[in-house]
Amino acid sequence: MKAFIYKFIQLTWGLPQSLLGLIYLAKYGRGEKHFNFHGAYVSGWSHDGGISLGMFIFIGDKLTSAGEPYAYLTHEYGHTVQSLIYGPLYIPIVGIASSLWAKKYSKEMLQDGISYFSVFPENQANRLGSRITGIEVPEHIPMSLFE
Repeated sequence: MKAFIYKFIQLTWGLPQSLLGLIYLAKYGRGEKHFNFHGAYVSGWSHDGGISLGMFIFIGDKLTSAGEPYAYLTHEYGHTVQSLIYGPLYIPIVGIASSLWAKKYSKEMLQDGISYFSVFPENQANRLGSRITGIEVPEHIPMSLFE
């Protein structure tokens, strides 16, 4: 029942980002890596990092091989919960802020002790994802993502 409610809200209140997620799935989704995670549809893709659009999560090989694959999946799942909260405002509130931070974040910032998860909306995604799944997200992303 929870999965049905999750999907129903994602396909109504979160429709703009879910439609975008469906387009991404058709364009970038990799056929060999698809599964369900707490109601979200997870797909592998050829990029290093992850992205969440409505009920769709795309996660790259570097994150799934970083030693704690479910931890980073939990972070992306937290973004899907933000989609439930912010609805049609998800893209302007969460999506843009998250994209800008991902472009700005660097290996040097990580080396200086600045966590990728130290700013909104990343820290909120961690809290929400961890609260629902019970899986903790590490304080820092792995250095291997920069290699």
